[in-house]
Amino acid sequence: MMSLLGGLRSRLMGTRRRERHQRKRFTPVGPAPLERRELLTATPVSDTLRFPYSAVVSIEADFQTPKGVETRTGTGALVDTFHVLTNAHNVEHPDLGKPIFLRVYAGRNGASGRFFGEAKVVGEPIINQTEYQHGAGAGGDWDLAILKLDRNIGMPSLAGWLSFGWTSDLLITQISQQTLPMQVIGYPGHLADSPDADGLRQFTTGGRIMVGLGLDPDRFWYDPAEITTFQGNSGSPVIDNSPEWRVPTIIGVHVGNQDVRGNGQPLGAAIRITKAKWDWLIQAMGRRLDNPFQQAKGPTDRPDLMDRDRWANRKDSDFQVTVTKLGSRIKVSAFVFNGGTSRAAAFRVSYYLSRDNKITTSDVLLGTQTVNGLSAAKTTTVAWSGALPKGVARGNYYVGWIIDSTNRVASYSRQPNAPFRLPSSTGYVRRYVLPIGGIRPMKIAAPAPAPARAVRVR
Repeated sequence: MMSLLGGLRSRLMGTRRRERHQRKRFTPVGPAPLERRELLTATPVSDTLRFPYSAVVSIEADFQTPKGVETRTGTGALVDTFHVLTNAHNVEHPDLGKPIFLRVYAGRNGASGRFFGEAKVVGEPIINQTEYQHGAGAGGDWDLAILKLDRNIGMPSLAGWLSFGWTSDLLITQISQQTLPMQVIGYPGHLADSPDADGLRQFTTGGRIMVGLGLDPDRFWYDPAEITTFQGNSGSPVIDNSPEWRVPTIIGVHVGNQDVRGNGQPLGAAIRITKAKWDWLIQAMGRRLDNPFQQAKGPTDRPDLMDRDRWANRKDSDFQVTVTKLGSRIKVSAFVFNGGTSRAAAFRVSYYLSRDNKITTSDVLLGTQTVNGLSAAKTTTVAWSGALPKGVARGNYYVGWIIDSTNRVASYSRQPNAPFRLPSSTGYVRRYVLPIGGIRPMKIAAPAPAPARAVRVR
C-alpha cells in the first residue's frame, strides 16, 4: 500500500507533529575505515532543543577490552517515543563485539548538554542478523539496528521523534533531481577548522543525493563537498524536508563512504530505506504490518531526580555564611534536575556538613527543604537557610545535600533492574569548603585529574 502525495510518495511512518517541539571527547562508534574524511561544510547546531535536532541522539557504547572499558560514540534518531534507529555497527562492533552498556542522549550539545537525561537501552539491539551478515556486515545494505529505550524521551513534550518512509526506485530518482537538499544531522568526531566537533556536539549538513552509481540499488550517495561527514556520523538520519512528506522524514541512514566511481574520491553513502527494510523496521519496533501506525506499548513514565551540578559538570550551587551576635547562619542553594519523563511529586532535600564530598545521612544535618514537585527535563533551585549547629568539631566541611532524602519518588534509578550507571542524588558546593571556627569559605583545591578512559568516535 503506497501513498500518492504529489505524484509518487512512499508510505509515511508516523503522524504529523507540532512545528515547535520542546527542547540537546568520546570516540564515535564504528570501524574507522568506514569514514576517513575531513568535514568541510558541516555547521554546528546552536539550539539542539529545537525539532528535528532534539530528536537526533548521541549514542554511547561501553565495550570491555583487555585494557579496560572503552567508550565509543555514534548517532541515531528517535523514530517513536522509545525506539532509536541507527547503524548495527554502532552497537555490535566487528572487532570489540557487543557492548556491556548502551545509553543515548537526545539533542545532546556537548559533554554537559544532556537536556533530557540519560536513556538506557534495554535488551539486545534488534538487528536483522541474516541480512546483516549476508550484506557484508558493517557498511553493508542492512547495517541497521533498532534500540529499545527504558523511557519515552521521544514524547512531543520532550525530544520528539522523526518519521521514516520507504522509497521506490522511481521515487528516489525523483528525489535526487529535486533542488531541495537532503539534511544529515549527527555527531562527527573531527572537524578541520573547529575543535567543537568532538563526537558530543551536534552538526548539520545538507546537499543533493546521487543514485544509480555502481551496482547497489539500495544505496544513495553524496558529494562530501555538499554533505560532509566523519567518524561519529554513523547512524545519522538522512532527512527529506520536502513538503510532500508533510513532516521531516528519514529516507536513509548514513553508513560511511565508498569509492563507488573508482576514481579515488570516496562519496558519502547512505542505506536507503526500501519497502523490505521498512517492513522489518516496523516489526522490530513491536508494531504490526496491518496496523503500522499504532505504537507498541511503551515503558512506564517516571521522574529521575539528580544533582544538576554533577550531571552538567557545573559549579552553580553555593552557600553564604553570616555572623550576628546571636550566632552564625548559613544559606545554601542547590540545583535539582529531573532527567526523567514524568513530573516528580513532592520531595525533600536534606542539607549536611560533611568531612568529605560523599554526603550521607551520618553527616551533620543542617536542615531540610520540601519541593512541591518538578516537571520532566526541568531544573529548580532549592534553597535553605538556618543557624549553623553548635558543638560541631573544628575543621573544614563540605556543604552538601541528599535529594529525595525520604525516598518518596519512584524514580527510574530506584527500580529493581536499574542499570549500573545511576544519576547522583547527592551533591555539594563544589567551589568552597566551610571552615568551622572561621567565617570565610575556603576554595576547594582542584582534584587530581582522573585517568583518561579510551574513547573513540564512530
